Order: sequence, then C-alpha cells, then structure tokens
Amino acid sequence: MAEEEGVTFTLENLNLREHPGCPFNSTVDVLSLVAAVDRPQLRINLDLYHTQIGEGDVIRHAKACQPWIGEVQVADNPGRCEPGTGEMNWPMIARALADMGYDGPVGMEAFAKDKPEDALEAFRAAFTLQPSFQKDPYNEQIRAPGRIVGVHATAINSIQNSALATVSDHIPENPEKLTAQRGSTASSTDRIIADPVMDVVLIATSADTRSDLIEQVTQAGKAVLFEKTVTLSLAREREPELGPHS
Repeated sequence: MAEEEGVTFTLENLNLREHPGCPFNSTVDVLSLVAAVDRPQLRINLDLYHTQIGEGDVIRHAKACQPWIGEVQVADNPGRCEPGTGEMNWPMIARALADMGYDGPVGMEAFAKDKPEDALEAFRAAFTLQPSFQKDPYNEQIRAPGRIVGVHATAINSIQNSALATVSDHIPENPEKLTAQRGSTASSTDRIIADPVMDVVLIATSADTRSDLIEQVTQAGKAVLFEKTVTLSLAREREPELGPHS
C-alpha cells in the first residue's frame, strides 16, 4: 500500500515504563522488525526520549538504527521538556548523528519547561553543529572578532561533551559575530553567572586578576577557567584599572 501511494510509514519506539504492554515498545524490537522488512516504505521513528528511559545508551542504539531511520524525535529526560533541561548530552548526540551520516529530519516532541519560544531556541541550539577544531584550526573568519573567538571558542567546541553556549564582552560586536559564526548567543556577565544550565565559565581578560568575577562564579557553584595567571587579591582588584577588560 505504501509503495502504491508513494508514502513512507515510520514505526516509533516507546518505553515500558510509560507504555506497559504496548507491542514494539523498545528500540531493539522496532529495529528488529524494520530491519527484517527492509523496505524503503518502512522506517524507524527513533524517539531518543523513549530510548533513554527504556534502554539508555542512546548513541549506540542510534548507530544500530541509522540505516533505517526515517526521523529522530527528541525530548530531555526526566520531564520530557526541551534539550538542556535533563540529563541527556544533546550536543554530543547531535554530533554523533552527524558523524554517522544521518541527515534526515529531527523533531522535538516535548513540553516547554517555561516559555515555548525558549524551548524552541534550546532545541535549535542543541542541534546547531559547531565546526570541528581538528578540521579547521586556523579559520581566519572564526578568529576575526578577537581572542575569545579565535582561540577559546574553537578550543571549547573541540572538547568532547562541551560546547560554547554564550559570551559576554565589553565590545558588543564580538558576541554578535560569534553568534553568527558559531551558533552561540550573546549575553551579559550577570545572566551567564545566574544561568543554571551553565557548568563552566571561562574568564578571558586583559588584566591578570578578576577576583570579583571569580567570587561570583564560584559562589554560583560553577567551575572557573582562566587564560592568565590569576592573583586572588581583592585589594589588588580594587585598584584603578590600567585598561579595559575583554
């Protein structure tokens, strides 16, 4: 029937916890059926939310399903809200899907934890792939806005399980260029420190001490990285500045 009508059916995997007794409620069961049929008119609707709950190891399951995937659906777990609200590493999952050659549709089937537009932006950001440091270490366009783009942004995105999320700079044009080139966002220092999703803050400054920022970041429970030797001296920090921070 699908061949006659020129359409493709997709079979979605579910999970036993939320759908007890449902047939084909695991990734393995759905893969077994679709692979056995092995026709282009039947593909897998790979729901990674259900895979995470029912089986875990989502990247390995995605690789096994890859030849038969018709669509990927996403939502974070727990909560079934947008990427970034749960335990799943979406930048790593997105990169793995691209690396295994999947270029089909990815849809978000999720609740918005807060504002719907924020949920859509989180989804977009999670599946906006960053350039690879190994493939393009000397890209002059990426380096153009300044040190944070040319060195730190590239290095951060080259580290497994990490991604440059947002940037604050005293020169407004720098974060704006970074947004266009790397898919990151521009923000203020206070908002970055207060953001519960942010794990690590990198301080890249023309001064060799920023004790005020160090205190704020650590008090917010985040890790801190520095590009220079840092003097933890509040007295010195309160001395007149010799130049602008970047």
